[in-house]
Formats: sequence, C-alpha cells, structure tokens
Amino acid sequence: MIIHLGHISKFSVFADIACIQHQGAVKEIVMNEENVRALANNIYAAINARDIDAAEQLFDPQYVSHTAGTIGGVRKSLTTLFTAYPEIRFEVEDVLVEGDKFVLRMTIHGVPVAPNRQQPTAIEFFRAEDRRVVEVWTAGSGLPRLPST
Repeated sequence: MIIHLGHISKFSVFADIACIQHQGAVKEIVMNEENVRALANNIYAAINARDIDAAEQLFDPQYVSHTAGTIGGVRKSLTTLFTAYPEIRFEVEDVLVEGDKFVLRMTIHGVPVAPNRQQPTAIEFFRAEDRRVVEVWTAGSGLPRLPST
C-alpha cells in the first residue's frame, strides 16, 4: 500500500489529500469535514479574488444549480455577474458542514441597495463529490438580478 499527497491549485481545498494505492487502483480517502469546510471557504475566496479558473476547479463541469435550473456554466455565470456588478463581494458569515454537504450564509456587498434596505443576503446549500461541488441550492433576500444572456 502506498500513500501519497496530491496538489491542485492555490485555492484548492485538497492540497493535502491522501490517496491510497492498493492492487494497482488509486482511491481517494473519503472527503472529511475539514476538506469540505475548506472547499466551502475557498469557493468565495476564489470568487472574491475574481479567479474564475480557480472557481471552475471547485465545481464539477456538470454541477446542477437547482435554484437557477441550470447545469454547468461556472465561467459564464461568474463573467456575467462580474460584468453586471464589478464591485460585488461576498462576505461569508457562517459555514455549516454535515458529511458531504455544506451551507454558507453570506452578505453581498457592491450591488445597488434601495434606501432603508439591508445589504442582500443569501444562504447556499452545496453537495460535494469527488473534490468538487456537484449540486447547489440558493435562497436569499434582496439578491441582485442578472441580465438575461
């Protein structure tokens, strides 16, 4: 049995994931809470840094956004978001982890807010698999609208 460590990118939560090689097959150790928590924090670290390449690595190419009813398209979604709201920034307030799922509660800054209204807020539920987000559900208050593409 051989144990080795892998590395993906500066925002990768899996910079130090142990893999086990047994009988010629390499199997990754099941994602633990620490890795899922790091993935949760790194999603918006990459987005706030405008590092679309890093963000793409954190999502499966065929991830499902149940709220938006879309499959895939991280690059297109982020490009549209940054074009519409160049100053947008996400402040993650809470991270909850349970198995392969995690929840983020965040405040959104850098978008227009009506007088006497609070900054927009969102709660996102994610499911991770094989080192990437495979599903996401979003709910929020005062969320900015994106232009149709």
